[in-house]
Amino acid sequence: MRNNETGKIADALIGEAVMELLERNDAIGFDTMVQALREASMRPENRARAKEYAAAIADVRNYMAQASKQKQPAAGLWATSEVKGWHLNEPLSGSDEKKH
Repeated sequence: MRNNETGKIADALIGEAVMELLERNDAIGFDTMVQALREASMRPENRARAKEYAAAIADVRNYMAQASKQKQPAAGLWATSEVKGWHLNEPLSGSDEKKH
């Protein structure tokens, strides 16, 4: 978890996006997470958190870029040890295949 308030909220928004995808039985992947965050950010009740949503989307994209730079599938990256600021117990998948 990050120390600054925007970072903490962005982390929570990423978690909410994943939960929403699970509830809809959608595929969980980077692209679907970014899309879910974008859709949520456009809801009237969330417009005041535009900065936090932008930070959450940037976090997902940064993770994608880091996986690409290391030339290995994102599933091979453990977020807890490889990507600063992400605290997960499972590897992430770079594909949009279902993981639940």
